[in-house]
Amino acid sequence: MIYKNAEIYNIVDMIQHKEDGFLLSRIPQNVRLSLNELAQTMAFNGCGVEIRFVLKGEYAKVILTREKIEHAPYFGIVEIFFGSFQAAQIDNPIYLADKPVEITIRKPDNLENLITLYEKEKLLYHPEIIRILLPYDAPTRIIDINGDLEPPPKINEKSILFYGSSITHGGNAISNSNTYAGKLSELLNMQLINLGFAGSAHMEQEMADYIASRQDWDIAVLEMGINVFGKWDIDKYKERVDNFVSRIAEKKKDKWIFCIDMFKSAADYFDHEKANQFRTALKEIINRKQLPKLVYLSGYDLLKTSRELSSDLVHPSQYGMDQIAKRLHISIINIIKAHK
Repeated sequence: MIYKNAEIYNIVDMIQHKEDGFLLSRIPQNVRLSLNELAQTMAFNGCGVEIRFVLKGEYAKVILTREKIEHAPYFGIVEIFFGSFQAAQIDNPIYLADKPVEITIRKPDNLENLITLYEKEKLLYHPEIIRILLPYDAPTRIIDINGDLEPPPKINEKSILFYGSSITHGGNAISNSNTYAGKLSELLNMQLINLGFAGSAHMEQEMADYIASRQDWDIAVLEMGINVFGKWDIDKYKERVDNFVSRIAEKKKDKWIFCIDMFKSAADYFDHEKANQFRTALKEIINRKQLPKLVYLSGYDLLKTSRELSSDLVHPSQYGMDQIAKRLHISIINIIKAHK
């Protein structure tokens, strides 16, 4: 989506705020309103959301503020990147709270050197593309964007789409670029489309149909289970997962779709029997479909030890996020190579 000559990446709808500026939705309004109540709010959270532009003049100014929501920290972290290069410490990160913050962006002094490395190492993003990564854990409201700038050129690289719980959303990662989804997309040299929904990934058919309708992803990672583990019995889980996966996979048989059950959590230590039921159910559903590019992956194997969990014993620690990304990267690369 283009707004004031900037691309608002991973956003498809902008909703006028009653006070000032716009809330940013990662899904269309009609899809958002069809989801469970919490998911309707989580659609505004900034996981995978970036403001991108090419600076033509001396500087640009971006004014942002943070919405207050329950169970989110008072402040969020905004990250600045020049293409694939994280900005230096003097410019990055920026802390965003519930008062408008004006961010001034200038080109780096060593832009020519960055461009040389971009070309030599075939990096994903050109250093002239300024990328402002928004906090993943709460809605960010755009108040204004000013300056002599233009939208970035189209990036003709592949994209990876994620759907899942707060873990996919980013829960307990330091920042947007440090989620397992963000790190995996970087390892694969692919653009990130993050449709994580903290506490509310209920696998509605409207969401499945929306994911299936999108033409901009090459690989999908679907994480399913933890948000309904304490709410649904195994029969309801089976029915919902089967319908959700089928609606996507049947329309996207040419795309790789990796289905992940619950990452290791407190459930595996204190409610092991039900956790095993959920995992077995998803594995059997995926295998029964016999689609060559529809793959089951065990979340138990992607997050191996309690050391990789935060103290809530549900969300990965930052170390855990790193390990999930590394293990997923190895699994995806090996599976795709074996298929060839």
